[in-house]
Amino acid sequence: MTTVDVALAGAEPARVLQAASCRVREALPDPDAAQFTAQGPLTAQIDLADGARIQLVVGEAAPPAAHTPGTHLLVLSILRRGSLTADQEAALVEALRQVPFSDSELELVAGQMPLTLGLADRITDRPLAGTVLLIMAHFLEDLTGMLASAMRLGAAPETLVVVEKGYPYKSRARVVAHLREHRIAFFPSADIAEALAHQSTLARESGLKAVIIDDGGYAVPALIDQLPEQLAACAGLVEQTMSGIFKLEPYEGRIALPVFSVAQSRIKGTIESYWIADAAVRRIMELMPPHKVEGQPALVIGYGQVGSEIAHVLRGLRMRVAVFDRELMRMVVAHEAGYVTHKSLARLIGHHRPILIIGATGRQALSDDDLRELPAETFLASVTSRDGEFPLPALRDAAEAVEDEGLAGTTYVLPHGARATVLAHGFPVNFHYAESVHNRHSDLTLAALLVGACTLARDDHGFSDGHNVERTDAVLQESRLLEDYYDRYGPQLPTQPTAEDPA
Repeated sequence: MTTVDVALAGAEPARVLQAASCRVREALPDPDAAQFTAQGPLTAQIDLADGARIQLVVGEAAPPAAHTPGTHLLVLSILRRGSLTADQEAALVEALRQVPFSDSELELVAGQMPLTLGLADRITDRPLAGTVLLIMAHFLEDLTGMLASAMRLGAAPETLVVVEKGYPYKSRARVVAHLREHRIAFFPSADIAEALAHQSTLARESGLKAVIIDDGGYAVPALIDQLPEQLAACAGLVEQTMSGIFKLEPYEGRIALPVFSVAQSRIKGTIESYWIADAAVRRIMELMPPHKVEGQPALVIGYGQVGSEIAHVLRGLRMRVAVFDRELMRMVVAHEAGYVTHKSLARLIGHHRPILIIGATGRQALSDDDLRELPAETFLASVTSRDGEFPLPALRDAAEAVEDEGLAGTTYVLPHGARATVLAHGFPVNFHYAESVHNRHSDLTLAALLVGACTLARDDHGFSDGHNVERTDAVLQESRLLEDYYDRYGPQLPTQPTAEDPA
């Protein structure tokens, strides 16, 4: 038996049951021979010619207090297997997981993203109508809100191209179903060149501009190295992450398009970092086996925007926190903040003996010498894009044994006896079978990305080729996103003056 949580209201349970039944039937070995029988508004049965029987039920979650109000469970049960193979059963389960989001779920997400969905009320000239917009995205629920906003800003489904970063997201299958339902083209990150070529073809054939929203520095390297003839045809790029900015460093002087750098903006650097840190640490504690962390040593490598917040969160858990950064100024700041530091990472690991090491550098955090200093048991967690924070090939080559820990990650048994468990198999922990930050938190950043896309879609954007950090901050300031955010979530003062208010 397999279940999927779905939030439903009104007549939606029957519609979702019908949609799920269609998807399950499509996954059968011989869909045309399957007999569908409705056994009431919330139950359906599918019989196969060989005697196999499948039942689908939509029921209210129990106990209701343990679930979000309005949540239902979509349940698939194989009552008789017949000649169904294990692979065919797995295909049925995957089909069930690809049930599209209900209207109630989409409305809930939209309600949690007022800044992103409200952009069209302020940007009324629909600038994205003149673009083919490519978005490198995490396949999380908030992508549905971002796409809805892009369409309100003028983008058509057929002129949207989505590239998936490829992490094992909790809602990935349902996001895929949403894209298919809206006929939005999508590609895996490994096929970024193919996605860019598709975007270029659409733009050329329709006479529209190509604009890119990137997350991790995927697009520019592909354009320069594989599709140089298409670089000049791109109107501009919006970059979300510092790891993406780092990926562009080898291409300085060759970036022949304007970059709207949300990654380096004050909005992202001063507000979003804590949310990411909090989500990452909570997910780390879920993935690690039960430990008493109070008083235990932890190490944060990379004392930037996110790393400094992670160190703060770990200290709040009463862990003994050490910090390393290759920039001496950041090391001084960490030392002055009371963290244990040392200019040699290997010596810091050997002295501090951390049970938990978190990489927040956006680059490779550990060397071979550092690995030899790992204590008897250590958990390694990355909070940056892709899986390059830790030297996974070196770990595998050096290990005397490699143990797959399933959801938690991979354990490497090193020659000096250390057991190093790389949580989430080296990918960022906050996206590992999770939704990362709440939609209300991602709202501000996603709105800023769309402001960037709308800006670059106009002929008079005033951006030069390469990074435009100051200009990006100026545009975001003019957008009034921060004012909207503060008005919505800041202090709610009385509307009438009180005796304590200054005259």
